[in-house]
Amino acid sequence: MGHDVNSLFCRAVLCQDYVGDLAAEIRAEEEEVWVLECLGTLANLTIPDLDWELVLKEYNLVPYLKDRLKPGNDYIIKYALAETSRSSSANMYGCSVCIFLPLA
Repeated sequence: MGHDVNSLFCRAVLCQDYVGDLAAEIRAEEEEVWVLECLGTLANLTIPDLDWELVLKEYNLVPYLKDRLKPGNDYIIKYALAETSRSSSANMYGCSVCIFLPLA
Protein backbone atom coordinates (compact mmCIF):
# COMPACT_ATOMS: atom_id res chain seq x y z
CA MET A 1 0.00 0.00 0.00
CA GLY A 2 1.57 3.31 -0.87
CA HIS A 3 0.54 5.11 2.30
CA ASP A 4 2.87 7.50 4.05
CA VAL A 5 2.98 6.21 7.63
CA ASN A 6 4.03 9.64 8.92
CA SER A 7 0.94 11.31 7.41
CA LEU A 8 -1.42 8.62 8.67
CA PHE A 9 0.05 8.79 12.15
CA CYS A 10 -0.21 12.56 12.25
CA ARG A 11 -3.91 12.55 11.48
CA ALA A 12 -4.61 10.71 14.70
CA VAL A 13 -6.04 12.71 17.57
CA LEU A 14 -3.40 11.22 19.85
CA CYS A 15 -0.64 13.18 18.12
CA GLN A 16 -1.62 16.29 20.01
CA ASP A 17 -0.21 14.67 23.15
CA TYR A 18 3.24 14.42 21.54
CA VAL A 19 3.65 17.87 19.99
CA GLY A 20 5.74 19.06 22.93
CA ASP A 21 7.93 15.97 22.89
CA LEU A 22 8.60 16.34 19.16
CA ALA A 23 9.23 20.08 19.37
CA ALA A 24 11.60 19.60 22.31
CA GLU A 25 13.79 17.35 20.16
CA ILE A 26 14.41 20.12 17.63
CA ARG A 27 17.71 21.51 18.78
CA ALA A 28 21.26 21.66 17.51
CA GLU A 29 22.52 19.08 20.00
CA GLU A 30 20.41 16.29 18.50
CA GLU A 31 21.42 14.23 15.49
CA GLU A 32 20.27 15.95 12.29
CA VAL A 33 18.42 12.91 10.90
CA TRP A 34 16.35 12.66 14.09
CA VAL A 35 15.60 16.39 14.10
CA LEU A 36 14.44 16.22 10.47
CA GLU A 37 12.11 13.33 11.36
CA CYS A 38 10.65 15.38 14.22
CA LEU A 39 10.28 18.43 11.95
CA GLY A 40 8.58 16.35 9.30
CA THR A 41 6.16 14.85 11.76
CA LEU A 42 5.23 18.28 13.14
CA ALA A 43 4.85 19.67 9.62
CA ASN A 44 2.32 16.93 8.83
CA LEU A 45 0.16 17.48 11.89
CA THR A 46 -3.41 18.56 11.22
CA ILE A 47 -4.66 19.67 14.61
CA PRO A 48 -6.89 22.72 14.11
CA ASP A 49 -7.03 23.79 17.78
CA LEU A 50 -3.28 23.73 18.35
CA ASP A 51 -1.65 27.12 18.95
CA TRP A 52 1.30 26.95 16.54
CA GLU A 53 2.57 30.36 17.58
CA LEU A 54 2.91 29.04 21.13
CA VAL A 55 4.77 25.96 19.88
CA LEU A 56 7.22 28.16 17.94
CA LYS A 57 7.78 30.38 20.98
CA GLU A 58 7.75 27.84 23.80
CA TYR A 59 10.25 25.51 22.14
CA ASN A 60 12.36 28.35 20.74
CA LEU A 61 12.13 26.95 17.21
CA VAL A 62 12.64 30.23 15.33
CA PRO A 63 16.39 30.57 16.01
CA TYR A 64 16.93 26.94 15.00
CA LEU A 65 14.99 27.43 11.78
CA LYS A 66 16.58 30.78 10.94
CA ASP A 67 20.07 29.30 11.34
CA ARG A 68 19.20 26.58 8.84
CA LEU A 69 17.06 28.49 6.36
CA LYS A 70 19.30 28.70 3.33
CA PRO A 71 18.53 28.51 -0.37
CA GLY A 72 18.57 24.86 -1.36
CA ASN A 73 17.66 23.55 2.10
CA ASP A 74 14.18 22.63 0.87
CA TYR A 75 13.19 20.46 3.83
CA ILE A 76 13.69 23.23 6.39
CA ILE A 77 12.02 25.77 4.09
CA LYS A 78 8.94 23.55 3.69
CA TYR A 79 8.74 23.01 7.44
CA ALA A 80 9.06 26.71 8.25
CA LEU A 81 6.36 27.52 5.70
CA ALA A 82 4.08 24.83 7.11
CA GLU A 83 4.52 26.01 10.68
CA THR A 84 4.07 29.71 10.05
CA SER A 85 1.06 29.28 7.77
CA ARG A 86 -1.02 27.17 10.17
CA SER A 87 -2.75 30.12 11.79
CA SER A 88 -2.83 33.87 11.45
CA SER A 89 -1.09 34.28 14.82
CA ALA A 90 1.75 31.93 13.79
CA ASN A 91 1.96 33.75 10.47
CA MET A 92 2.20 37.15 12.16
CA TYR A 93 4.78 35.82 14.61
CA GLY A 94 6.88 34.40 11.77
CA CYS A 95 6.78 37.78 10.04
CA SER A 96 7.57 39.70 13.23
CA VAL A 97 10.74 37.69 13.83
CA CYS A 98 11.71 37.85 10.14
CA ILE A 99 11.98 34.07 9.94
CA PHE A 100 12.42 34.09 6.16
CA LEU A 101 14.98 36.92 6.04
CA PRO A 102 17.91 34.49 5.52
CA LEU A 103 16.34 33.54 2.18
CA ALA A 104 16.31 37.13 0.88
